[in-house]
Amino acid sequence: EIADLRARIEELEIQDPLEAYLASVALTRHQVLTRLRDAIRQDFPELQVELSEESDALRFQGEGLFGSGSPNLTRSKRDIVAKLAQRMDEVLPCYTIGEHSDFSTACNRDFVMIEAVQIEGHTDTVGPDRLNRNLSAARANSTFFAMTDAAPRLMRHQNLKDQPVLSVAAYGPDRPGAS
Repeated sequence: EIADLRARIEELEIQDPLEAYLASVALTRHQVLTRLRDAIRQDFPELQVELSEESDALRFQGEGLFGSGSPNLTRSKRDIVAKLAQRMDEVLPCYTIGEHSDFSTACNRDFVMIEAVQIEGHTDTVGPDRLNRNLSAARANSTFFAMTDAAPRLMRHQNLKDQPVLSVAAYGPDRPGAS
C-alpha cells in the first residue's frame, strides 16, 4: 500500500509540459513588464508607473498625460511616450518575429511569443458617453502615433500571425481612468 502511495505521489509531482510552458510564459511576461517599468522609472523618476498584476499591464497614473477633454498628449508627456516606445523597441525583438527579430534562446530561453501590446485609451466619467468613447479612441491613437513616430520599427514587430503586435483599444465610459 505504501509503495502504491509513493508511486501515486511521484505521478502527481510530474509537471505537465503545457502547464510548465504556461507558467514560463507568465513569468516571462512579468519579467518583460518589470524591465520596461524599471527602465521608465529610471528615465523618468517622477512618473508613477505601476505593474498591474491582474491585467498584465503597465499603468501610468497621475495627471498630465492629456489635458481635460483633449485627445493630444501634453508636450511634457510626449517625451515619456517616445522613450517608452524606444524601450519597447529594444525589448520586443526577443519576443516577436519580423525583420528585426532576435528570437533565440540567448534572449528568450523558453521561446515565449508576445501576441499583442495594446495601447489603451481612457477618459474620466465627465460628459456624455459618446464624447468619452470618441475621446478615448483619439487618445489611444494619439499615443500610438507618438510611439510609432519615435520608434518606427515598432510596427515591424509581429506575432505568429504576421500581424504587428502594437495595437490600440478605447474604453471611454466602459472603463474610466478616473471619476
